[in-house]
Parts: sequence; C-alpha cells; structure tokens
Amino acid sequence: MMTGYGSGQIYGKVGTDKVCLGVNDTCAPHHQIASVLAQQGLMNLNSEGIIGMALGGTPGEGTLYMDSLKKAGAIDHQVFAFLVSAEGHKKSKVTFGGTELDKYAKGPMHWHKIPEG
Repeated sequence: MMTGYGSGQIYGKVGTDKVCLGVNDTCAPHHQIASVLAQQGLMNLNSEGIIGMALGGTPGEGTLYMDSLKKAGAIDHQVFAFLVSAEGHKKSKVTFGGTELDKYAKGPMHWHKIPEG
C-alpha cells in the first residue's frame, strides 16, 4: 500500500486488528491499519504505523478510524478535538467522539460544514 501526505509518501503493509484508545475504552474491533515500511519526502518521520483521520476514505486504502469507531458504536459523533498545550506542565490531548467545550473553550464555538468532494 502507498499513500501520500502533502509532498511525501508512505509505503507499508495493511493489516486488520482491534485498535483501542486507552485500555479497551474506545475500540474499533476490525480496523485496517498500515505498518510503515518506508517513507519518502517526509523529513524525520518517526512512525511505525498510520491511522487515517481524513474525511472520506480513498477507495482501496482502508477504512478511516472515525468510521470504524462509529460503526462499532464506540463513539456517538464522528468528531475529534485536539488540545495542544504550549505550557510544559499541562498535557496535550486528543478527544474522540466529542469535545470538552466547557473545559477548554474561552468563547462561543463556531461550527462549519466541510464541503464534500
């Protein structure tokens, strides 16, 4: 399998496994993942595998993680949110299936539809 990221490419083997966040918390029981065998054009890539987070999959490249989680009933909404901390004592985190607006938003959230195609 080969897939592109910007100007780079990743080459790997696709397999199926149970992929969980945490200890059997949020699982996709039969998710396709790619084991990275080689990369080109992605400086300093230090990765053993990839999980697709893009919108809509490319035919033949496997199922996206959010689609697998939703199909398995592990999440209610196909949403993920990042908190990237610039402060050393606070941890960064990613939340799947929702957001924690009451904890992190400092003002009103504005949701935008993402065009298809």
